Amino acid sequence: MKRHGARLLLAMHKPFGFLSPSTKPLGNKRFALDLLTLPNQSHNTIPWRPPGEPRTLAGLACAAPLDADSTGLMLWTDDYELLQHLSGRRSLVEKEYLVRVSGHEQWAPEQLQQSVQWMASGVAVDGVTHKPASVKWLNEAQLRMTLCEGKHRQIRRMCEVVGLKVEAQKRTRIGCITLGALKLGKWKVLPESLVSQLLGEASGNQRSMKRNDTARRETHQDQRSMEWSNTSGSTERESQRRMAGNSSAGSSSYEPRRTGGNNTAGLRPYENHRRMPVGTTADSYSERPPLRVGTHTASLLDSLAESRRSKR
Repeated sequence: MKRHGARLLLAMHKPFGFLSPSTKPLGNKRFALDLLTLPNQSHNTIPWRPPGEPRTLAGLACAAPLDADSTGLMLWTDDYELLQHLSGRRSLVEKEYLVRVSGHEQWAPEQLQQSVQWMASGVAVDGVTHKPASVKWLNEAQLRMTLCEGKHRQIRRMCEVVGLKVEAQKRTRIGCITLGALKLGKWKVLPESLVSQLLGEASGNQRSMKRNDTARRETHQDQRSMEWSNTSGSTERESQRRMAGNSSAGSSSYEPRRTGGNNTAGLRPYENHRRMPVGTTADSYSERPPLRVGTHTASLLDSLAESRRSKR
């Protein structure tokens, strides 16, 4: 996909109403790609070297697209690896947004705090649970949200789930790149060093997430071990109390639990003989449990006996 020897990276301040290249334009909307012209290049930046305009460059793709109703930072690149790190399904590069919302004017402070905590913990939208995000109130009507995902209209859907309506949405940062003072509708060439920095940041976030997952698994295993330890301790204490009771009764060897009645061996009725203590003979268990016969079987045996007596 990469065409030049150096990897190309452009930053654009996308206005309202312009679409990402993967979207079909409707009505009077236009592609954001149409803004990549030489007259729209920001001044006092790295000059454009390749022939022609960026919008005509083969292989140029949008990284981390924005929907038509959103504004803010949009990146363009001709490097496939960078594109996957920024907008692939496994992307871990942070995207920061300023979101103006409504519908919460009558909410109590506790409800306002609960709404951002719930969105930050990972909201399930249309059966899909999104990754945890950083969400906090900047003022009475504005949120700052930091995501590692960039699914279609994700922020709007997350806000709708908690009862908020998004009035405006602006992306201000992608990884280490900020929108800064770039004017609306303008674009600029970014130094190639930022490409390596973005790739390194994505790898660092991935390692950090793996460490967090490992820590969560270890914490869960520790909790399970503590629960097992507590259960084993209580079982051991119960066994010690039973042994102490047997010792106080003057018996140094194991004796089966006595239940009274005619069971001279002290076993519960119908107890399996394989549970006899070591060294105990079968004579101690001379009493056998009576044969259990169902009603249907008993009636069948009676009928067979009657037929035999009639034949005699």
